Amino acid sequence: MIETRDIVVEGRTYQVTQFSATKGIKMMTRLTKIIGEPIGFMFSNEGADVDQMLPMAIRALSDKLDEDMVLDTVKQLLEGVRNHEGELEFDQYFSGKMGLLFKILGKVLEVQYGDFFGGLIAKGFVHKKVAARPKK
Repeated sequence: MIETRDIVVEGRTYQVTQFSATKGIKMMTRLTKIIGEPIGFMFSNEGADVDQMLPMAIRALSDKLDEDMVLDTVKQLLEGVRNHEGELEFDQYFSGKMGLLFKILGKVLEVQYGDFFGGLIAKGFVHKKVAARPKK
């Protein structure tokens, strides 16, 4: 059943409506094309130092980026996100607020895929050392 969940970012409440199963799978495929290789690289190196792996993962990610595809993906991820005024108008709402944009995107990914990625971590498919980066 498709649910709408509240998220709080920077003291503001937003509502996120879950994707249909079809849209969720299509979006996961698109996200995998963008970030799959760098994430896979990081998660396949159990015991490796995250600080050494991160630059290599970022380099692999930058080789995959296409600005139009990334922009379209971000906008699609934000479909169904509302605040008290209604749907967020992307260019107006996030102008000068890139930090807010990426915080909201992180929460949207939790709503859309949290049970999947949380399950991978719990079952050990994603190494906890990498998934929960130690604080310095």
